[in-house]
Amino acid sequence: MQEVAEYVSPVERALVACLLDRPVRAQRVPVALLSREQTGAELARLQARKAMDAAYEAELVLGLADDSPDDDDPAPGTPGAGTRSWKP
Repeated sequence: MQEVAEYVSPVERALVACLLDRPVRAQRVPVALLSREQTGAELARLQARKAMDAAYEAELVLGLADDSPDDDDPAPGTPGAGTRSWKP
C-alpha cells in the first residue's frame, strides 16, 4: 500500500472534502441509440470502470485494516483470529 505523509495541508484537506461531497452521477447513453460497435465500446468502458471501482474498494478496505490496531484482534486459537496461511 502506498505510504502518505502525515501532514496534510489545509488546501489538500479542503480539496478532499469537496471531492467527497460530490454527488455520484452515472452518465448513461440510451442503448437504443447506440450502434452495435458503440454498444460494445460502451460495455468495455463500463467493465473498465467496474474494475477501477473494485481496485479502489480494495484500497479503501486495506486502508481501514492498516488504521485498525492489532489489539482489537481475537486471541490466537479463538474464532476469528488471524493466521499465517490461507489453509483452514
